Amino acid sequence: MSRLPWILSALVAVVVLAVLWTALSNAPQRQPKSLEVAESTPESSDTPQKTATETPKDWVTIGGVQRPKSDVTFNKPDSNTFVPPKPRQGFSPRLKPDENPQVASVYKTLFEDKQPEKVSSFSAPKPFDAEAYQKDPSPYLSTVEPSRVFGSKQPGEGVKPILAKSARFHRVKQGESVRLQVQVESKAPVTMTSNNLGSFPNGLTSITVAADESGLAEAVFTASRGTIDDIQILAASPVTSGQIAFTVNVQVPSE
Repeated sequence: MSRLPWILSALVAVVVLAVLWTALSNAPQRQPKSLEVAESTPESSDTPQKTATETPKDWVTIGGVQRPKSDVTFNKPDSNTFVPPKPRQGFSPRLKPDENPQVASVYKTLFEDKQPEKVSSFSAPKPFDAEAYQKDPSPYLSTVEPSRVFGSKQPGEGVKPILAKSARFHRVKQGESVRLQVQVESKAPVTMTSNNLGSFPNGLTSITVAADESGLAEAVFTASRGTIDDIQILAASPVTSGQIAFTVNVQVPSE
């Protein structure tokens, strides 16, 4: 049998393989898709990374917290439109020099007599003259001496102590009043003095009143303008021992 057909078939196969190999060798090389992405977005340690949130315009970062500049800068108010806030407690009302005999006594002291015991709790009061008071109590009652609350009798035999007849603690709003009562000897004088503003019926922070037949003495205290928080009031009589301390808590009404 002739071998020529086999030889020709083998030659044709070799030629076909050679053509295919050449075609594959000349085809452009393609990279895997994952490599293309990697090459198109290379990562570098030198490239700054963007933060999750950027600081808004005209804001600043303080201690890692973003805040507007207005929080950390002082904006001076316009002097033409700025109005200072009014005091919450207001101002104490003014009194006329001739408002009443006790105010007139204080006014005269300030500008003429120069008697400090009439205007200050730090000056000792004049000695109490019981005989003169029994004859005519009006001069004593019409004179203001705040320090009389420190002129009570020393405790001893036959000396009665002053007693509180009303509550010692009160809570009021500014403009309201409370009635303060003490028990002393019949018709005896009692002085009440506020150390923190407010006013009694005479318009002042101190007043002297006479007890009634039963020895009950009272005065109305008003939380006038300028009065706020705890007001300490002392009451005493020159014919009894001790003092009574009242506290009036004054609140400013909400607007």
